[in-house]
Amino acid sequence: SLQLHVMASLSYGHSYLSELLRVRIELTDEEQAFAETLVEHVSDALLKFPTRVERMEPIGSFARGTAIHPLHDVDLLVVIKGKEKDAATAVEEVYKLLGNTFPNESSLRIQGKSVGIRFPHTSITVDVVPGAKASTEGYSIALDGAIWIFTNPQASLMKVQEVDGDDEKSKAVKRRLKQVIKLLKYWNLCKSCKCCGKKPLKSYHLEVMCYNLQLPDTEDLKYSIEQAFLQFYGVDAVDVCAPQGDGVNLGGYLDDHHKSALWAEFRQASVYILDNKWDLLFSSSDFYEERQVAHVCATQSNTW
Repeated sequence: SLQLHVMASLSYGHSYLSELLRVRIELTDEEQAFAETLVEHVSDALLKFPTRVERMEPIGSFARGTAIHPLHDVDLLVVIKGKEKDAATAVEEVYKLLGNTFPNESSLRIQGKSVGIRFPHTSITVDVVPGAKASTEGYSIALDGAIWIFTNPQASLMKVQEVDGDDEKSKAVKRRLKQVIKLLKYWNLCKSCKCCGKKPLKSYHLEVMCYNLQLPDTEDLKYSIEQAFLQFYGVDAVDVCAPQGDGVNLGGYLDDHHKSALWAEFRQASVYILDNKWDLLFSSSDFYEERQVAHVCATQSNTW
């Protein structure tokens, strides 16, 4: 019957997505443990400068549990004592502290708002972000090493982190939300530019878009991801602000043509899901080439 066909379709889709998460998307136990060790190693080193460093706080997708394999970087906020005269000074200060601490066993580089540190025999970079306490609820961090901007990592963390006060239904919703975020990040990765690796959407922007989803009250992943793409196919879906409430549109880097191309991609994804064409949904294809979206394409380089 039609009902049995639909149930079988949902069951297969859920099984496929669950296996995809397990085999290709979730961080491996080794990745998770090694990244935690790197963060602890850098944190312990910087905390040896108590006159300059107040505290350390893991931030970013790794801290939120929404990072996907392969893991390239983890973010670490270093709260400095007393706001510097300018943001560039703060970045330089952290660069010097790390250079003095790891003079011979690592590579360092300033990259916008952070200082990247990479140790031998690993492809994972620890991005150390200088910040200063801005209020009881957030920090000032250096934007592109030039100006101070407000951020509140806890606001994003609370969207996906299970806490003691949550009931079982709320915890289940957050677990499913993290699964949907990871699946969509993987889809976004599959559509990267073949030349430079640029994704159709910035990773954090895509994650915040997911925060606004109204997910169905079911554990079925097929139905959840189908609803995600259908809800993304809305006029304002890509124009979202970070949970910290600073009013900055995370989709501000997208022009009208890019948005139209994204909506076409979302609509196509919905069709693939309805037809159970999972190999096409997650096929490797160049969004920029296929949708004729212009972008500055530079050869990808991870040379340290």
